[in-house]
Amino acid sequence: MFGTLRKVFIPETDQENSYLAEKDNPNFITDPNKIVTLIQQIIESPPLCTVSIPNCNTAFFTSILEIRPEKGVLIFDSLMPQHGNKLLNQIDALKLSTFINGVHLSFLLQEVTTERLFSQTVYQALLPQNIYYPQRRSSPRIQTDLNTISFHGVSRNTGIPLKGYVFDISRTGLCVNFSRSGNNVQSGDKLTSCLIHLPDEYTFAFDLSLRSVRKSSLNNLQRMAGGFFNGLTPQMQHKLDRAISALERQQIRKRKN
Repeated sequence: MFGTLRKVFIPETDQENSYLAEKDNPNFITDPNKIVTLIQQIIESPPLCTVSIPNCNTAFFTSILEIRPEKGVLIFDSLMPQHGNKLLNQIDALKLSTFINGVHLSFLLQEVTTERLFSQTVYQALLPQNIYYPQRRSSPRIQTDLNTISFHGVSRNTGIPLKGYVFDISRTGLCVNFSRSGNNVQSGDKLTSCLIHLPDEYTFAFDLSLRSVRKSSLNNLQRMAGGFFNGLTPQMQHKLDRAISALERQQIRKRKN
C-alpha cells in the first residue's frame, strides 16, 4: 500500500448520508476543477482513504494513486485488508473518506473496474460529481505537536470537566484530542471555561462551540472534537493571532530543515 495511515474508519452519520443525497447542499464541492484540485491534494499528502462498502461493517483502506482528468477517472490501490478486494469485485460503487489538514471529506466513486498498473492490480472509477467537505475554512488550522498544548474545559450539556490536548488550531477555532473524560461529548455542545497555554506562555481563556465530534485517530476509546471560539475580545484575538503566527513560523522552519 502507498502512503501512511493517519486516520481510522469513521462511521458515516445520518447527517452525512442526507448531505450525500443533496447535491446542491453548500457542504459539497461540485465544481469539476475544484474536485480535481482537491483529489490532487489527497494524492500529494498522501493519507490513506477509508473505504465503506455497502452492507459491510469492516473498515478497508486504500490510496488514490493517479487522477486522469482528461478521461474523467481516477486510479486507486487495492484494498487492505485484502479480502475487501473480493467484495469490491461484486459492486460498482463505494464511498471513500479521508482528511486533508485535519478536515474530513468524503465522496462516492462509481463504475469501479479493475486495471493493471506496473504489473499490479488496481482499480479505476469515475471522478466524483461532488465531494462532501463541510468544514472548509478561510482560516487554515495549524497542526500542533502532540501533547504540547494542554486543554481544559467544561461541557455545558453535562457539567463534566474535560481534559485533552490541542490537535490543531486556527484564528477562529481548534480541534481537541480528548482523554476518556470526553467520551460523552457531542456535536452542538458548548464548552465553557476553556483554557489552553499557548507557546508564548500566554494562557488563553475562551468558550468553544463544538461543530464536529469523531473517534480519535490515536485511540478508538477517545474522542476528537472541533469547534469555534465564542466572544473573543479584540485583545484576546490579537494575542491568538500572534501565537498562530509563531506556530506558522515554526512549521516553516521544520519544512526547511
